[in-house]
Amino acid sequence: MTAPTARAAGKQPLGALLQAQLACARMEFRVALTYRTAYLSSFAMMLLQIWLLTVVWKALYDGREEVDGLSLTTMTAYATLTTLQYHLVSPWRSSPIEQRVREGKVAVDLLRPIGFPGQMLAGQLGWASAAVPVLLVALPFALLIGAGRAPASVAAGFAYPVALIGALLVNQLLGLLLGMVAFWTLEVSGALMAYRFVAQFFSGALVPLWFMPDPVRAAAEWLPFQATAYTPAAVYLGQVEGVGIAAALGVQLVWIAGLGTLAAFVWSRARRRVLSQGDEGRCEAHVSICCWPARRSVPSSSTGGTCSSTSSAACSTRASDWPSSGRCWTASGRSADGDWERSPSSTE
Repeated sequence: MTAPTARAAGKQPLGALLQAQLACARMEFRVALTYRTAYLSSFAMMLLQIWLLTVVWKALYDGREEVDGLSLTTMTAYATLTTLQYHLVSPWRSSPIEQRVREGKVAVDLLRPIGFPGQMLAGQLGWASAAVPVLLVALPFALLIGAGRAPASVAAGFAYPVALIGALLVNQLLGLLLGMVAFWTLEVSGALMAYRFVAQFFSGALVPLWFMPDPVRAAAEWLPFQATAYTPAAVYLGQVEGVGIAAALGVQLVWIAGLGTLAAFVWSRARRRVLSQGDEGRCEAHVSICCWPARRSVPSSSTGGTCSSTSSAACSTRASDWPSSGRCWTASGRSADGDWERSPSSTE
């Protein structure tokens, strides 16, 4: 179904596409707000992390006013700011793709008139925006436990929101890429745990890059994670000034373009692992996710094999929505190189 869906998305006017994306974001925003226990726990953990980082930095400074030209106030403000913004740009659920693939709901997504990556990215942004109410409530407590500072300059005040948006986009694209791994593995929880550890460390959310050893700092500067936490905080606190602000924002833009291109490439491979079939006039679609290494489809009635279960969803009965006018397509067999061959069904 991906081919007609992509064509349908391409024919949509820009306003309609934006409305569809907003609808996806709004839906995930509402879903996120239903997890009240998770939000209360994130509120408590956020304040606990700020308190712990403040205690650690005070102990490390050991009564000294400055270390390497950085005051204790700057460090506690950095810890407070990075903790708050990291909960915004990096929510506890990185992407809904794994769950939708495992439950077969990806069938519904592929039948929508907008592209699958766009749907998932809009949903992730909607989910992340649900953290805003929690941050607004937590802000006064965070400033009381940690420390706050005004922007280092007027330029920093204007550049910080731009850097924060860039951090959000970089992190959501990373989450999208991680989620699409589910098309091969069906399970990404282990990879997600490793990713969160590596991402939080190299992003500078715990230790700023300027205190890291030179080899570690060099590695962090070549990875996209520093664009998600360190860059906005460094801009706000004046550790990056003048031309450095433009350079930092440029690095974020490069990562956004690069990760977006990589996500498009990964999706072009991932969608080949989705097989859809149906008949014109029947509001039914079956989607199977083929798994490595067997790469074979499992029928909806099957309980064996190595592939995920199938699911049904409503589909269009209009001939124009199918790959060829008046016909639908079904998976018919396998070619010698392991790719699925597609042939027109007998329904015309």
